[in-house]
Amino acid sequence: MQLALWCTFRRSRPAEICGCREHLATAREASRKAITLLKNDSGVLPLKGIQSLAVIGPNADNVMNQLGDYTAPQKRDAVVTVLDGVKQSAEKRGIRVSYAPGCRVRKMDRSGFPEAVELAEKSDAVVLVLGGSSTKYGSDTIRTETGAAAISEILGDDESDKESGEGTDRATLTQSGVQTELFETLCKTGKPVIVVLIQGRPLLVNDLMDRASALLLAWYPGMFGGQAVAEVLFGEYNPAGRLPISIPWCEGQLPVFYNVMPNPRLNYVDAPGEARLKFGYGLSYTTFAYSDLRITGRTAAVTVTNTGKRDGEEVVQFYLTDRVASVLRPYRELCGFSRVPIAAGKSRTVECELTDEVLGYYNQKLDFVVEPGTFTIAVGGGPDSLLETEFRLE
Repeated sequence: MQLALWCTFRRSRPAEICGCREHLATAREASRKAITLLKNDSGVLPLKGIQSLAVIGPNADNVMNQLGDYTAPQKRDAVVTVLDGVKQSAEKRGIRVSYAPGCRVRKMDRSGFPEAVELAEKSDAVVLVLGGSSTKYGSDTIRTETGAAAISEILGDDESDKESGEGTDRATLTQSGVQTELFETLCKTGKPVIVVLIQGRPLLVNDLMDRASALLLAWYPGMFGGQAVAEVLFGEYNPAGRLPISIPWCEGQLPVFYNVMPNPRLNYVDAPGEARLKFGYGLSYTTFAYSDLRITGRTAAVTVTNTGKRDGEEVVQFYLTDRVASVLRPYRELCGFSRVPIAAGKSRTVECELTDEVLGYYNQKLDFVVEPGTFTIAVGGGPDSLLETEFRLE
């Protein structure tokens, strides 16, 4: 069996197929589409009218930290870091770029703060790349001459910045090490601070949402992550990512999720009950308006209009509420979504099929049933300001 699999693998020519043009194009597009714009204060993004830019942060130029857990060591030139991507985009615009790491992901060393502050003060804006790491490898871990992993560059626990991944639990969800302190120090320079998060966990964003000029969540953006981030920063790509999770105000809220039961979650004595950022949230460089939500048979349809001045993509989200059911169901459940391109000033009709799979559920006997009754369909580009209509299933 093993021999047969090995022979099949050899005949499949993986070395020629992996990394082919089509695969690289898919990886590049995935990097772009995953980026989620969480804040854009006064339209600071896309960047314009600047002559100098400081790129700072422990994840700004770290190859392996962009790739996530269980990623094999990579050659340096196979991955575009944020610093690489920013330099490439800035060069076309005559923008000077400077770089300093500032700190490490987990270490408490502040010795890099003065250099970071100096570069920020000499620049028109700051791109600060923070977050986490789920690898124990260093940034460059391939021997160029052999292609083999350089064992000396596999970091031990005392050197590793790993704070995520299998077998790596955390008691808090704040930025590790002195990253938050670095952010606060750079904010004191008075320069616009655009934060990019490269991480595998939904870390708390309270300070960043309150004080950053803009905030981008890139997750682990992959081999073209730096190019995708730069395209968003300079407006070459209009972000349309949406949160696939809810981000809490604090760890004590956990678990926090969108599809709660009908009774609202009560506030804490010292914190709100709802998430800081809800499932489905995300911003764009343009705006969209929803109208004419209607139900025809088993199809929900809505008209979506790009009311801004830029072409963009909208993630149209359909949510279902079962008003009366024999088993208590969540107040609102995602029943469908579509990511659709809409040119500036244009409209598009987006539909969601209300199939038995969407309307039904498992009852107390664990039988899948579709019950008659009244339902509500809510649709929008995020968790708030949803357009609603009711329909009855006989």
